[in-house]
Amino acid sequence: MSFIGRPLNVALVAVVCLLLTGTVGATMFYQSSAGGLERENEQLRERNEELRNELSAARENVSALRQRVKELNQSLSQTRGDVGQVSTKLERTEEMLNATEKELANTEDELQQKKEQLSEAQSNLEDARERISELETKVTTLEEENAELEDEVNDLERENRQLNETVNSLETEVTTLEAENEQLKSDLRTVCNEWDESKQGPKPEECS
Repeated sequence: MSFIGRPLNVALVAVVCLLLTGTVGATMFYQSSAGGLERENEQLRERNEELRNELSAARENVSALRQRVKELNQSLSQTRGDVGQVSTKLERTEEMLNATEKELANTEDELQQKKEQLSEAQSNLEDARERISELETKVTTLEEENAELEDEVNDLERENRQLNETVNSLETEVTTLEAENEQLKSDLRTVCNEWDESKQGPKPEECS
């Protein structure tokens, strides 16, 4: 009996020791697990707080972004209106530009015509200048000839005056000679009338 009881006691002691060891181990494991869970819970709470802060910040950012989007939408609407106005102005500007281009084309055509007319006018001017130069040369020649002719006229006038003086002198002489001739004729008639053929013979031939 003692042999049988001794193994039972040993077994019982072993079981008790095993139970005690398991209980302590379980307690230690539980305590370790509980401590780990507490740390994890603390970390999770801290992380949760961080996430709340981040969420709050994100909400604020979302709110700010929504406000920004709203402002951008308003700005976009205004910009669209401005774009419409700019587009209208651009269309008007294009129409004005087209009209201006047409006017410019017409002006260029007119300018080309003016250039051609100017070129023709310049050519005519050159011809006119050459003609004027020729005429000036002729005028100079004519003036020289006129001066020579004036000298000749002056000479002829002097000669004419001299001739007039000579004519006047000759006319005076002729008048004098005519008077003398008349006087001689009168004397001759007197002589012829008074001629006595019986005494003086036949009358001279001058009395016939």
